[in-house]
Amino acid sequence: MIIKSINLKNIRSYVSQEIQLPKGNLLLSGNVGAGKSTILLAVEFALFGTRRPGLSGASLLRNGQDTGSVELEFYIEDTHIKIKRNLRRTNNSVAQESGFLSIAGHSTQLTPLELKQRILELLNYPREFLTKSKSLIYRYTVYTPQEQMKQILTQGKDLRLDMLRRVFGIDKYKTIKENSRILITAIKEKRKELQGFISDLQEKTSLLLQKQEKSSKIQQKLPPITEKICILSKDITQKKEKLQDLELKKEHLNELKKQSEIKKAEITSKESYLKRIKKERENIEASVFVLQQELAGKKDKGTIDSQISQTKEKINLNEQSLIKTRKEIESIRTTINLSQNIINEISKLATCPTCRQEVRGEHKKKITSAEQEKISSLNEKLNFLLEEEKQLISESHELKPFLEALQKKKANQELIIMKFRNLEEKKSTTQKYSQEIQALSIEIQDLNASVFELSKKLQNIDTSGYDLLKNAIQSLEEQTKSFEIEQSSLKATLSAISEDINTLTQEIHKKTESKNKLEYLNKLLFWIEHDFTSLIESIEKQVMIKINFDFNELFRKWFILLMDDENIQVSLDNEFTPIITQNSHEMDYEHLSGGEKTAAALAYRLSLNQVINNLMSNIKTNDLLILDEPTDGFSEQQLERIHDVLEELNIAQVIIVSHESKIESFVDNIIKITKHNHVSSVS
Repeated sequence: MIIKSINLKNIRSYVSQEIQLPKGNLLLSGNVGAGKSTILLAVEFALFGTRRPGLSGASLLRNGQDTGSVELEFYIEDTHIKIKRNLRRTNNSVAQESGFLSIAGHSTQLTPLELKQRILELLNYPREFLTKSKSLIYRYTVYTPQEQMKQILTQGKDLRLDMLRRVFGIDKYKTIKENSRILITAIKEKRKELQGFISDLQEKTSLLLQKQEKSSKIQQKLPPITEKICILSKDITQKKEKLQDLELKKEHLNELKKQSEIKKAEITSKESYLKRIKKERENIEASVFVLQQELAGKKDKGTIDSQISQTKEKINLNEQSLIKTRKEIESIRTTINLSQNIINEISKLATCPTCRQEVRGEHKKKITSAEQEKISSLNEKLNFLLEEEKQLISESHELKPFLEALQKKKANQELIIMKFRNLEEKKSTTQKYSQEIQALSIEIQDLNASVFELSKKLQNIDTSGYDLLKNAIQSLEEQTKSFEIEQSSLKATLSAISEDINTLTQEIHKKTESKNKLEYLNKLLFWIEHDFTSLIESIEKQVMIKINFDFNELFRKWFILLMDDENIQVSLDNEFTPIITQNSHEMDYEHLSGGEKTAAALAYRLSLNQVINNLMSNIKTNDLLILDEPTDGFSEQQLERIHDVLEELNIAQVIIVSHESKIESFVDNIIKITKHNHVSSVS
């Protein structure tokens, strides 16, 4: 992995800054607090997102800003990759938002967790780091703050050993042993369960033999009973065939009786109906006589609809004329009132309201005379119209009573017409009833003849012996039922025994399988307890010895290179605890000088980096190293040795954060960071 550039927007002291990071040995230079370490934290955030503790969104987002982002551009082998992560401030916290990942020009928007998953895949890091807050491989191969490395040396050996086991990936052996103990416990519990399950295997086998013997005896009893049932069934079938013939005759007899009863009921019904319509005919004939007496001398005259229509039309025209005349009268009266008002107003007028000139008497007289002539003419016309109105009202009073008389006359005519029609209908009904009475009389005669014929047929049908045959069949069926009950009972018993046999067979099969499984578990338990656990412990020990040996050699090598003092030597014990000796006397890490502590921590850091890269040769970050303030407390001679360290490392890209100007002389590139008014920038 080679970093090309990083773009920061509202990240800590940076407002908006793009920083190019070339290959080779690169120094991020600047005063303390200028913003150098922010770049390293931003790189880690871009790759793996926020984590707690140590790299929260609130610690990254610039104060007073609601949004921020980091865009990192880098190469893995020859593949160009760009990743961008975003931060947004909410009411209570700062949260990550969706970002994007571009691989060889193909961009995809992803959630923070999806981004981390894809980066772990690209860097070929173990997948278990996806759900862990710390990316141990990155922290101990690429970027480890110097103070954190010193903390590893000073913390308890159990914590350090546990951390190193996880970093080296040999924590899996501990997990395997713990899982083995869990598996042994589970096997023992399962073995105890199986032992209890197969404890009655012999008893079940004995019970199965008993059930099979009882089943065999029942199967011997069934054939004779089945044969008796078969003989009885044949006899019943023959008798039922005879009974069926008798039943057909009996059904025919019942059908004839039913037909006879229906005919008789029909005769009774028709006779009753005949009597009723005769009575109705008599009543209608009496009504006809009364109507004939009432209508004697009267005729069905034509209606007076046309006369009524003409009268209505005259009344309508009269009313329209009256409305028109009254409108004209009202209009003339309005005009007369208007002229009279003009005469009254002009007599009072002294000055013209428009031109403000004096109105002379001659002018007043002229206007008054014209209006009086107009009023006189209108009064003549008004008198004519009033006379016309009176005439129209008189005509209307004459026409309306005449119309009422015509309508009453029409109602009387319609009543007479209805009575004539009613008379004709009654005559027609009387004729219809006469025809119906004649037809009913014939039908009743035919029905009586049919009843007589049915009576003769009933006398010729013989159903004797039916009850005797039916009783015989019932007796045979009871015998058959008794045998069938016995047969059914034996079959039910046999079925229950068969079910028990099947259940026992399945149980015995399962218990036999469990017995075989128990034997397998005993062998497996013996192998895990005596062979597998010892093998894992041996493998773990050999791996730890190999790692410890390589780590120890590298630790000594880097410390010698950094110190070049034969009086002070370092090594590692079996638990990776640094042992520091001076003039053959062991001394505590805390008693070292500042430069010696830094040298020990840096040597431990570089050794850890190389051991991890050697163990995990497939990870894609072995060509990148970030050293954060690696020379704290170094003397001039020790600072000179950093040049030898860089040449010995021979890593494609080394990023050093330091405020030591001495280092500028042996790096390939220098980026200077300055800070002004709380804003960092590249100068």
